[in-house]
Amino acid sequence: MGATNLTKQLTKYSGLAALAAGLTLATATQAAVIIPQKGGFSGYVNLGAGGISVKSNMLASILSGKIDIGDKEIGSLNDSPNSSEGGAIPVINFELSYTFESTRTQLHIGNLLEDYLSMDMTTIAGVRQDVGRAGLIGASYRATTVQTEVWQDPYLTDAKRKDTDRTNEGFRVFWQQFMSSGLEFRYTYSEIDIDDELSGQSLALTPAQRQLLDRQGDIDNFALLYEFSSDDRKHIVEPQLAYIDRDLDGNAMANDGVRASVNYIYQHDDHWRWV
Repeated sequence: MGATNLTKQLTKYSGLAALAAGLTLATATQAAVIIPQKGGFSGYVNLGAGGISVKSNMLASILSGKIDIGDKEIGSLNDSPNSSEGGAIPVINFELSYTFESTRTQLHIGNLLEDYLSMDMTTIAGVRQDVGRAGLIGASYRATTVQTEVWQDPYLTDAKRKDTDRTNEGFRVFWQQFMSSGLEFRYTYSEIDIDDELSGQSLALTPAQRQLLDRQGDIDNFALLYEFSSDDRKHIVEPQLAYIDRDLDGNAMANDGVRASVNYIYQHDDHWRWV
């Protein structure tokens, strides 16, 4: 079988997991960042619960092994996952920040609820700057804090597969509340690393052919968001359109495309909301 045909065949097995986050209860609001007028420390902690359903032959577990996803053993490369796995998950959304009153500059560390709901378990640390009517600009470093496990060799059949950690590290820059509107421009860079990347080791492939299956590499995400809210801010809708370039080391795994999503927040009262 030629290398070109082999690449096409292997691409058929490289489907991404379909993740669906359920309804989540949390406290406070976090649709658009507001830097306090007074300097000093500030922050919040949002606690809640959610539901998730995942169907994948690539993922082993999420939340540092607390929720198993894929079957340890499969009988054929053509087998689809038997069923969606998942269940209830805890939701922890937090931020600690320090504001310099004279310059309207803010340092912060925490996570974003929208990242958490899309199973991007990273913590961010960065800086924001209020630029008046022009909006808010910022940059942050991102790193995995809650591990996701994948299979070392997801193509192994008729034997128990072993899991390994997948980490995500990179940075994000944004321009929010552009010209006093709900518009936001955002760019996120991620470097994906898998501790033991052994994809295709169990198959009769050459080293060059196994390289086509490498899941490590870089991901560029260019996103455009807009926040719509009711006058009383009980209802907030934030559609997002993103172009994602997955420049992975394995050519059979690399891809690019456009993704559209919508976040909806219902503020029940001062303490609870649905996301």
